[in-house]
Amino acid sequence: MKKYLFKIQSILFFCCLVCCVFAGCSKKDWINNIQNGGEKAELNENQSESTYKDEKNKEETETLSQQSEINQKENPITGSSTYNAESRMENYKEKGIALSSAKKENGESYCNIIWNNGRMEMFTIGPWRETGKSMIWKYTLNSDETWEREEVLWTQGVKEKVSVNRITIILGEDHNYYAYYCDENERYHLIRQAGDSFEEIVIPDWDKTKDRAYNIQPAELAVLENGKIVLVDQIGGCYIYSSDGKETLDSFLCGWCETLYVKENEFFVLENKGTSILHYDTEKMEFLPMLEGNFDSLVRLAIFEDQLFACCPEGIFRAKKDGTSFEKWMEPGKFHFSKKNGNPKKFFMLGDTFYIMYGEEEGTIKKYVPKDPKEEFLGVLTVYSVETNEMIIDMIAEFRMQYPEIDVYYETAKESERSTTISDHIRALNTRILAGDGPDILVLDGLPAQSYMDKGILADLSTMLSEVKEDLQPNILSNYIEEDHIYMLPMRFTIPMICTSGQNVEIFHSLEKFVDYCESKEKNAAITESVPYSYIIELLYYNFPPDIVSEKGDVSKENIVNFLKLVKRFCVKERAVPDKDNEKKKSYFSDRVASGNYMHGEQDMLLINMTGIYGLGTYPEEVEMQNGALLGNKGIFFPNGLLAVNELSKQKPLAEVFIKTMFSYKMQKMYTSGSGFSIHKKVLDENAKEDYSYQTYGDGTISLNYFNSKDAKRLIQIAKAVQTPVIRNQPVFEVIQEAACRYLDGKINEEEAAEDITERLSLYYLE
Repeated sequence: MKKYLFKIQSILFFCCLVCCVFAGCSKKDWINNIQNGGEKAELNENQSESTYKDEKNKEETETLSQQSEINQKENPITGSSTYNAESRMENYKEKGIALSSAKKENGESYCNIIWNNGRMEMFTIGPWRETGKSMIWKYTLNSDETWEREEVLWTQGVKEKVSVNRITIILGEDHNYYAYYCDENERYHLIRQAGDSFEEIVIPDWDKTKDRAYNIQPAELAVLENGKIVLVDQIGGCYIYSSDGKETLDSFLCGWCETLYVKENEFFVLENKGTSILHYDTEKMEFLPMLEGNFDSLVRLAIFEDQLFACCPEGIFRAKKDGTSFEKWMEPGKFHFSKKNGNPKKFFMLGDTFYIMYGEEEGTIKKYVPKDPKEEFLGVLTVYSVETNEMIIDMIAEFRMQYPEIDVYYETAKESERSTTISDHIRALNTRILAGDGPDILVLDGLPAQSYMDKGILADLSTMLSEVKEDLQPNILSNYIEEDHIYMLPMRFTIPMICTSGQNVEIFHSLEKFVDYCESKEKNAAITESVPYSYIIELLYYNFPPDIVSEKGDVSKENIVNFLKLVKRFCVKERAVPDKDNEKKKSYFSDRVASGNYMHGEQDMLLINMTGIYGLGTYPEEVEMQNGALLGNKGIFFPNGLLAVNELSKQKPLAEVFIKTMFSYKMQKMYTSGSGFSIHKKVLDENAKEDYSYQTYGDGTISLNYFNSKDAKRLIQIAKAVQTPVIRNQPVFEVIQEAACRYLDGKINEEEAAEDITERLSLYYLE
């Protein structure tokens, strides 16, 4: 949560996202030269490449400009359709819309993006204090996906009043432009364009009152066709004001602000419980029937004709605008909006095409269109991982943007086979690979990577990485070089770290010393009470990797027994609890479990999985308050996105393009939430200069500053010094975790648990 609080401003900057990765020739020429031994990809008969490009561009331009006149018989939104939600997903393509390079070149940051009569308008804020130029700029997207840039002069009069660029431009349903901004006194103002200037609409309710000791902080604001003003504040209050702002007509609690969507004189917003959509008529000043759904705070809304569409990680849903319930319209598949940790800001519909603007890293716009059967592709790449990896979703989305000529299909084990265990999934994958029908790219996280390499399943990446090898961190790269061959390489890595309160570092050298220390303390030393067993097992297993399997593959029952005893001692001392059957298991790698006690000095230490520079958060100030230090854990790291190429892949040339792109500076620099540190030297050097000390975090009893550049530099020094990868072999860990949980629950004794683990792991290593 801390990361999101301090990252919220930095992720809303935009940059141009399309560039050529390989210098000296066009990317299409380069791909064609390696495809099929240097032969050109086939085009339609009697069709030259330049003619094909011209016709393709013409078709796309015509499609964009004529989308509002789609034949209803072929329109899966407004017309009768035999497609189901899953088939729509399979028949859609995710594309990227490149942003204007002028925005980045001029140092502008994101202000808002709106939909104006079928065209996107993006507003940015320039560094006007340094340049003396205009504050606000507008970019309008043309049908050929180029941008027109123009100054927004009518806001110039409030430049000196705006606090730290806190201004948002909107377009009302009354067709007037408005802006709301925060001044240096933390009070918000609303202005409306009046020619080349503006007029202010004073809203007295935004000030402190005798019943409210704080100013209202607008989060989302809209103006209806009748001029009435709708506001959702930053704590979930919805207010309706008269057109002159003087009268508060109605107010109520609602859900997350970014669901607010207006159409004419009605608006829609997530209800307070966060599952359904409220529908309000500002002419009658009453609620219309609520649209039942099962949404969360990520839901975004859009209307096309008389249908309301809702987009969230679970898919796209639709309902009659005046209806009462939603139906699934499209599955999310592995499209960018399927990410649980994504940041969709705006959702627009036009015919059977929809657009999403994401506020991630420097911002990106994705366009989702029905696949064109006439569109030519160089080939299809299949990327496979055991579990959905949201970093892979990010990377594939950007790869598609750079190489639209290559179609990429991302599949995960738990969706591609009807199996129940990780081992079942791996057996099914092995069968496919040996039959010559396996995926082209393997994400080895959770897979038996060493076994695949030993059996010759993985291709040598050395040639593919030759151009970027010198740019990569040697402490990471060296772990994956086998006799001058590279068979796998992680795109990111995370680091197990410990926030201390001045302890001798020797207590972290072994699990036994660590448990001894915890038992010497009266209160919980390392973790809060009531943490489930499964989380504890994962925490200890990966921070203190037990020596269970020898280099020869022999399983040590004695070491298993010792590990189980130490885990039990820790669970007893730290008051851990059994897992609940109806709750999803928490994971050390994806959950932050109750760290507040350390912040307040109520526990001695905190074991964290550091997920990159932005994961540093307020930890430096926390350890300083506890007279401690932020330490790496014995130089170990966890690879994330461990990429390999299937030796039997039928798309080796395209796989080579994919691998080269993934380790390029552009892709290594790309921010993707919680994915870890880049392995690119230049990116790490840039991370070492990050400074977020101007931002603070408070919980009502304590206020902390975020990290500064000195803290960042120290963390990057640790990242550049790690040297021991700890592979997450999911089948092995699941065997240990399942038996250990039964042992801790008292269902079996330690001898029975160790015997079960030994037998099952011995069988696993024999396969």
